Amino acid sequence: MKLIPSFLRFSVLGCAALAVSVAPLVQAQAPAGNQTKIAQRIDKMKQELGLSADQVSKIEAIYADHKAVIDPIFADKSLTPEQKREKAKGAMQDTKKKVDAVLTPDQLAKWKALRKEQKGAAKP
Repeated sequence: MKLIPSFLRFSVLGCAALAVSVAPLVQAQAPAGNQTKIAQRIDKMKQELGLSADQVSKIEAIYADHKAVIDPIFADKSLTPEQKREKAKGAMQDTKKKVDAVLTPDQLAKWKALRKEQKGAAKP
């Protein structure tokens, strides 16, 4: 039986240990990124629309509910990417309706204009 050189053994063990220790960190970063985007969206709404404290708390609750619906969709391994997109699209439309219902008519008009502007900027 040939012996594996010790430098190779330690290299393999070191890579395996690194992969095991980093994996939870990588997985934990995804939800934090989504939370940051939601917080940024709410901050933008506060600044642009002049939301009241009551509106902010209602919108935060709506996005928390959205996250509780959307996370299991993307975690479901039995769904195809297309199925996940379709389910997520439906959940996003529901969330959008709920957020829109919290806004005053003036805020809603301004928010729709901002969303339209964002969509226009996103297209090349």
